[in-house]
Amino acid sequence: MTNYAREFCARERLFGTERASVWIQSKIELKKQETRQYNYELTENKVNEIRALHRNGYGANKIAANLNVPSSAVIKQINMDIKLGVVPELTAGEKISIQNSRKKMRIEA
Repeated sequence: MTNYAREFCARERLFGTERASVWIQSKIELKKQETRQYNYELTENKVNEIRALHRNGYGANKIAANLNVPSSAVIKQINMDIKLGVVPELTAGEKISIQNSRKKMRIEA
């Protein structure tokens, strides 16, 4: 951040406080966007839970909500598992049939 502070002071002297403030805000927003990208380490337990939920037909957003992990991490893990052949790629029809069977089990129970 010291480089930004030095640059901010130089821009403030040249262009004024308002333009320097706009510049520093743009730099801070860029830093936030860079860290929001996939930068999350999954534990082995989380990976196994992701695989189990994916086999049961849950979508990436629902898995992320259940396990409290970013959806980008879940999507990346599922894609990697599909490429490696660890979990099968589910088509939309297969997901719907799995979800319908789960609904039937809830109704019967």
